[in-house]
Amino acid sequence: MTVTIHVAWRRLGPEDDARAASDALARRAVATALGADAESVELGRRCPRCGSRGHGAPVVLSPASPARVSLSRADGVTVAAAVVGPEGLGVDVERAGTMLAREVADVALAPGEVPAQGPDGLLVSWVRKEAVLKAAGTGLATDPRALRLEGTRVVEGPDGPWWLADVDLDGDLVVAVAARGVKVAKIDVEVEVEVEVSVRDAPAAGLGAQARPATRTPGS
Repeated sequence: MTVTIHVAWRRLGPEDDARAASDALARRAVATALGADAESVELGRRCPRCGSRGHGAPVVLSPASPARVSLSRADGVTVAAAVVGPEGLGVDVERAGTMLAREVADVALAPGEVPAQGPDGLLVSWVRKEAVLKAAGTGLATDPRALRLEGTRVVEGPDGPWWLADVDLDGDLVVAVAARGVKVAKIDVEVEVEVEVSVRDAPAAGLGAQARPATRTPGS
């Protein structure tokens, strides 16, 4: 059996309402995963720690389904992912070349952990970890140093089983997607490129990308 993770993304211009655009993109990704109309999809938030619906990770409220959704936003871009099957899903995006703030870089790796290869190695490792921790349902409430990766393999951290992969969206973006509780032989990633979505007014509890610490140097 094959499970498909649907990833949708778009650039954001200065005139765009970033939160509304992210909400619409997430609905589009969920609709694609369910084979439904985006207008029929309603999303909300739920905090796994306190149960609040005013903040926390995005969840599918309607239609009733086992679909999972995740959102991420970086400077000028938003990415959404949706899937049916796995117990948790996480996506994360950063601009290539982004310098991690000192307080983030200091906790990006477990003791003795080696960053990913390449000029953006530490950033790639950070994006992978954020995707995993979102899929775990805790986000950065879990110390990233408690998660150890070897490439895209989770060797220590929250209970799995885990599937983790980098996603090639565009050359200036670093993106990773993670799924928890994977019980199938194969997972595919299907990407919708530069999606144009119909932006409708977000509900009062709105979605937008999950709150996160600054991962950029001041002023960037």
